[in-house]
Amino acid sequence: MKSLSWYCPTGPVGPMSAQILKILSVIYRLVQSNSYATKRDIYYNNTQLFGSQRTVDSIIDDMSCMLKVPRRSLHVLATSKGLISGDLCYLEEDGTRIDCHSNSAAVSVSPNIAGIRNIVSSAKFIMIVEKDATFQRLLDDDFCTKLSPCIIITGKGVPDVNSRLMVRKLWDTLHIPIFALVDADPHGTEDISECRSV
Repeated sequence: MKSLSWYCPTGPVGPMSAQILKILSVIYRLVQSNSYATKRDIYYNNTQLFGSQRTVDSIIDDMSCMLKVPRRSLHVLATSKGLISGDLCYLEEDGTRIDCHSNSAAVSVSPNIAGIRNIVSSAKFIMIVEKDATFQRLLDDDFCTKLSPCIIITGKGVPDVNSRLMVRKLWDTLHIPIFALVDADPHGTEDISECRSV
């Protein structure tokens, strides 16, 4: 009888196969039920199996690449770190109405940008703000109503995918100018070029 072995350069095959199968089963349930989960949700589903968040991220990115589909087509979303405020209302995919008009608080950028619909705004422009501290100062100073009706958004440094997609969605829908308030250094230039890459 001939024995077969499977070489996997990243480590033992057993645990990796179990991790892949677990993620595939989660994705299958998400797609079948038309619901979404974050990569973080999947990790906390079985922390002992995955060991680290990086493992889940890597497997999901590999699956997305292998299937040649964006991650959100797998119903897996990244956790948003971005904030948005200003003259903007919209509906989430589940029908929740989001109102970004508050002068003192910002709204977290949606983790499911593709599901946003019925965007309503009379904003004259969008301002991308690199630093969270600057964004908070603009909120405290009531920037959005004092200058002109506008929308301000921050990715809190390097913008996450959802913040970049939100800017793109607003641009495609509202067709208004987009400005950026960033540090005048290579990092600020890089952060704003990240927003343009969507």
